Amino acid sequence: MSRWAMVLVGAWVLWNQTWLTDTKGSDQSWTPLGGFEGRRECIAEQQKHRQNAQLVPLVKGGEKAIQTIPNEFGAMNVFRDGTSTENYFICLPDTIDPRAPRAK
Repeated sequence: MSRWAMVLVGAWVLWNQTWLTDTKGSDQSWTPLGGFEGRRECIAEQQKHRQNAQLVPLVKGGEKAIQTIPNEFGAMNVFRDGTSTENYFICLPDTIDPRAPRAK
């Protein structure tokens, strides 16, 4: 089964929300990382991704982050050029797609 088919079949989806911030402002993206039959399995994988993000500095354009700041759901990485990247790992039911526009 392909990675994308797993996302569609699973009852829970692990999402990576990424915020990129620079002098022009910030931008966010959501990436599905996998589908799981139950919330417990999703949370276990979420914890692995979160711990990895907190322990291993990001590399951007060949440059390692100068500071990694852990948070409850992932980590923020700060680079010499003043930009930062925040990664959050969140489990949601497969009926919720955080990329979808919100109703006003």
